[in-house]
Amino acid sequence: MPEMPEVETILMDLKPLLAGRRIVSADCADPSAIKMPGAHGEFCRRVAGTTIVDLHRIAKYLILRLDTGDEIVLHLRMTGRLVYDPDGEQPATRERVALKLDGGGTLRFVDLRRLGTLHLVGDARRLPAIEALGPDPLAPRFTARRLRRLLRGRRSRIKPLLMDQRFLAGLGNIYANEALHCAGIRPTRRAHTITMDEARRLHRAVRRVLRKGVMHGGASTRTYRRPDGSVGRFQEAFEVYDRAGAPCPTCGEPIKRIMVAGRGTFYCSRCQR
Repeated sequence: MPEMPEVETILMDLKPLLAGRRIVSADCADPSAIKMPGAHGEFCRRVAGTTIVDLHRIAKYLILRLDTGDEIVLHLRMTGRLVYDPDGEQPATRERVALKLDGGGTLRFVDLRRLGTLHLVGDARRLPAIEALGPDPLAPRFTARRLRRLLRGRRSRIKPLLMDQRFLAGLGNIYANEALHCAGIRPTRRAHTITMDEARRLHRAVRRVLRKGVMHGGASTRTYRRPDGSVGRFQEAFEVYDRAGAPCPTCGEPIKRIMVAGRGTFYCSRCQR
């Protein structure tokens, strides 16, 4: 699943291509992608002729703001991709929705497993799923002290808690693994046992790993690709994720793989306590 750095990369790639462009028409090959009253017919009618005035992100949601005040809210889920086709000639394989733009380009929403969603709303922040999100770990107001307060009294294990979007928005399996290794915290630790010093390390690690992911253009471990079809490079910088048996880059101990809350989890038994 694309995590925050992948969505941020998509945003940075698409913003100069889409901002100020007019949507000539919308084609919906898979109506189940549209989640709104009136479904795909209403969506296509309301976006046709509008201009994309801005693009931004809330956690893993990508938002296109239109000159009508409406916002297109996209969530890529497990296998969703946004493909920018400068010629706009041929539909992509597994295409669900296409926005045809002035000048001939097309933005294509492609989704192998058909789990991604699009909403058209007046204010993305009012979507129940977005209202339920936890803080953005890259926001200035997200401090180590705030993280420590959030952890206090939580008896769940730290790794699945970091991946809970209601606790902290934007992290998935890859970045939770990497952040915990960077912070020296074992993924099976109970959240309430994290000390203030460890919370400071974890706060720095989460922000560092997310920024590193953006700097590398995201991680292309499976289906993720940038809008031009190129791959991200963060997978080349993994320290623990998907490296079971390989030496820890810090101490040389073989990386272990276990299952935590049903997800593959990678850690160093020497460095992470």
